[in-house]
Amino acid sequence: MRLTVLFLSLVLIAACSNNPKLADKNNNQNTVENGTAKTRPEEKGANILNVSGCYWKISNHDTIGLHLNQTGDSINGRLTFDNYQMDGSSGLASGTVEGNIIKLWYRFSAEGMNSVTEIYFKKEGSNLLRGSAQYRASGDSSFYENKANITYNLEDPFLMVLCDSFPIKFKLKKRFKKGGSKV
Repeated sequence: MRLTVLFLSLVLIAACSNNPKLADKNNNQNTVENGTAKTRPEEKGANILNVSGCYWKISNHDTIGLHLNQTGDSINGRLTFDNYQMDGSSGLASGTVEGNIIKLWYRFSAEGMNSVTEIYFKKEGSNLLRGSAQYRASGDSSFYENKANITYNLEDPFLMVLCDSFPIKFKLKKRFKKGGSKV
């Protein structure tokens, strides 16, 4: 009985290793070395566009600054609207990078109220183009009503600037862990 089960197991293993679909599936799996799973570079992160950096746009007397920090396809940062003769806003942005599109949720305070707004940017060369489309509001949040209608204006870019020269009010502030080390 044991020999029969062993024989059938070996036949099944041999059949699976000769099956091109299963062999292809096994080739797409992560490799394991010394008990640790390793992802091949071509599978994860190799084609993700890096958008980390500082960007700003000056329009008339208004300045908008964006400081982004990217890890893989996740992104976080600070977005600040410094408006002339009216209230501005400043807050944290977080989201993902998909192709050359940066999808952010901007959480900010303005005029004593907390709000959340969905904002997309498109990477064009070293600059960013802000997405424009009809918004819909729900509670304290606003989001694109139809993402298929988002357009990006080449004539109105956010220019990439050196973060060292970026004014402090636009920079993403470093957080500290207990013990004083930077996060």
